[in-house]
Amino acid sequence: MAVFGGGGASSTADENRSSGDFKLQSLLFCFLKFNRHVSRTRFIFPFSSFAGNGMSFFLLFFSVVFFHSEHSLKTLEREREREREMDNLLDRALGLDGRSDRWPLRGKLVLVEDCVETGGAFVIHHIIKRFLSPQSSAFSNNSLILVAFSQPLSHYDRVLRKLGCNLVAQRDNNRFLFFDMLNLRFSDRDDAKVGSSVLVSLFEKIYNAVCALSAENSCITIVIDDIALMEVVANGSSDSVLDFLHYCRTLTSEFDCSVVALNHGDIYSSMEKPMLMLNLEYLSNILVRAEPLATGSVVDVHGQLMVFDKGERDRQGTSGSKIHNFHFRVKENSVDFFYPGGRV
Repeated sequence: MAVFGGGGASSTADENRSSGDFKLQSLLFCFLKFNRHVSRTRFIFPFSSFAGNGMSFFLLFFSVVFFHSEHSLKTLEREREREREMDNLLDRALGLDGRSDRWPLRGKLVLVEDCVETGGAFVIHHIIKRFLSPQSSAFSNNSLILVAFSQPLSHYDRVLRKLGCNLVAQRDNNRFLFFDMLNLRFSDRDDAKVGSSVLVSLFEKIYNAVCALSAENSCITIVIDDIALMEVVANGSSDSVLDFLHYCRTLTSEFDCSVVALNHGDIYSSMEKPMLMLNLEYLSNILVRAEPLATGSVVDVHGQLMVFDKGERDRQGTSGSKIHNFHFRVKENSVDFFYPGGRV
């Protein structure tokens, strides 16, 4: 009886252990059935091959940790993907996020407007970098002409180097031309005719450069870093500035090149109807406006961008215009773009 009783106790213990293993196995399977690796292999741990519940608890703990680790990795990947999408908000607004072999701004005039509180020069830097350092090898023969009224070559070389673009190397490869117009502001000019002749001479140089480059390069971009200072060079003649930009606009259709220009909108704030600004906005295909936040200054947000792409009308006359609004933060070597409320 003693032996029988001992056997009965042992049998009961084995049944309890087996029942416990079965419950643990069921619980573990519930955790792992959400895992794609388990569902793909149809795998269940053979608990009966292990002695005691210690190994079962260890496997349960390991499976839970593995499940949560993979879940955390997926969450982290989604967050990183979201950050990459936000970093490309400007590219998306300008149409630069695709993988086309054709430069998206080809045949267009892009006007960037800023103010004293919120500078927009970083947009110019971004476009220069994307044009000279494209991801597609199809753009490797593109050339850029920078007409500088505001900053010297050393400034742009220093800024673009931080963004990963070497202007000196691009110049040596005949992909970058720099027209230094800074010294013209201090020359002796008596009237608007002299200033107008300066712009006429400048356009002739640009036209000759475009003609020479068009035979070798697939696309050319002309960047004007300060329209307001161009007006100073023209002795305040806004008509001469408009004529110059009209001529540059014709290059977009004749040579299929693109023009990018920066203007300061707040210098015309005292005028009821600033005709120069209205005409510039009319000429542009894409308007990028850098503005301060409506709610006031914030430490981690430097301003907001409004990108208005006029697009083209279809056969039914429907406009394909698009408007993008997002915030930005200028850092030492990059610029962060994000939607309002996207960052704390």
